[in-house]
Amino acid sequence: MSKKSDHGLWFDDECDEYRIHRAALKGPDLFNEKSQYQRIQIKDTVEYGRMLALDGSPQSAEADERIYHESLVHPAGVLLREPPKDILILGGGEGATAREALRYKNARRVITVDIDEVVVEAAREYLSSMRKGADGDPRSRFFIGDAKEFLESQQEFSMAFNHPMFAFDLIVSDISDPFNYVQDRPEQGRMGDPEGENVAARCYTPEFFKMMVGRLQPHGIFVMQSQELSRVVWQGHKKHREMLRGFFKYVYSYRRYVPSFNYEQSFILASNAEISNPSVLQPQIVDYLIKERISGNLEEFSGDMFCHMFALSPDLKKKLEIS
Repeated sequence: MSKKSDHGLWFDDECDEYRIHRAALKGPDLFNEKSQYQRIQIKDTVEYGRMLALDGSPQSAEADERIYHESLVHPAGVLLREPPKDILILGGGEGATAREALRYKNARRVITVDIDEVVVEAAREYLSSMRKGADGDPRSRFFIGDAKEFLESQQEFSMAFNHPMFAFDLIVSDISDPFNYVQDRPEQGRMGDPEGENVAARCYTPEFFKMMVGRLQPHGIFVMQSQELSRVVWQGHKKHREMLRGFFKYVYSYRRYVPSFNYEQSFILASNAEISNPSVLQPQIVDYLIKERISGNLEEFSGDMFCHMFALSPDLKKKLEIS
């Protein structure tokens, strides 16, 4: 049953052409600026706290961002044969993904590459609760640049790391969605440069995923966010999954409901190393690995939650062609 509210200020998130998710606001935007790439807003919502929105789409909210970021980083972190030491994050300018990566006791380098300096600086000022020391930790470095160009540039890699060829144990893609949920086309204005090119779309191509293979250690894992995955919206996820299967021997899909997004956020984990099948891994083993590898207490990830996230319905398995 719907309930009429007399609340004055609202943020309307157009999830797709058929759905709008509304969030009540405490007041005007705390930050609202158009960068070279996108419109950046930081809103103060009644239910979710401070929220980062890019081109009108929620990216992180204080009340539930740990659901997203712990789910993005830690399944791969516990599935690796050894705890990750060198971690690369593509996107993730608000810093919460780096925060979670830095929790690995063995981590020695956590590199974040985000194209939009305005996002990074706005997050430092208004979303410090999400960053939790990601800036002050000596293991952490933030680079402003295009993820694809950064990976392609041998010279930049050598200068940044004083190493002729640097490979990572874990690569995390936390880059904005490149497409609408149903239409197979770039969103108007989403991560667009002045000429209208969809910059995020460069990081969702076969060429980009192929590049991941060369930047991973032989035992490494690549994980990415992959839009909504539900009974009614699954096409974008399937497209990403099929592309990854062209370059990785093992590809696994999982998801987690995020209230501020109002949908089942999905992720894809890929590797050419023989890793444990997440669908049969016992929760007790995951809990042991969390304790051994990760510092502090997690709020949204555990052995039980790990098993829940990788459990897909028969209908979704059929849609994604998972045997």
